[in-house]
Amino acid sequence: VPNGEDARPGDASEDKETMSQPTTSHLEKQPLAKLQRRGIRQYMEEQGIGVQEIPKALVVYEVISMTLLFTALATSYTYQPFKGALQRMESQSSGLQQARIVRAKAAAEKYLGWLSKHLHLDAVRLAGAYAECTILRLMLKPLLVPLK
Repeated sequence: VPNGEDARPGDASEDKETMSQPTTSHLEKQPLAKLQRRGIRQYMEEQGIGVQEIPKALVVYEVISMTLLFTALATSYTYQPFKGALQRMESQSSGLQQARIVRAKAAAEKYLGWLSKHLHLDAVRLAGAYAECTILRLMLKPLLVPLK
């Protein structure tokens, strides 16, 4: 007995029960990340995808993402889909909101002015197009992500 106490008759049976219980399996002892990598690797092998193809797939994914981003930005800049709503908000806004709009336009000119000089684009319109583009991409995300 480990502590020097007298052994009781019930103690031995409890030890046997503990020993007969199943121990944790080999898979449960491995770190979760290792199991996930093994699962991913097995899935990729089942799909016929080699490890060397992953960088190519990432490049293609990023090219598609950037193409969609710049297409949405160019479309928003050209067509200004929310321009009518913004003009209505501007005409119905209070003095405080008018001041915020003026500050936002000044900030757009300050931060995007260098870009507008080089590309000959209106900085305020470019900032608005970026905001519209972001809203449109968020709205279309359920369609765009599976397409990529």
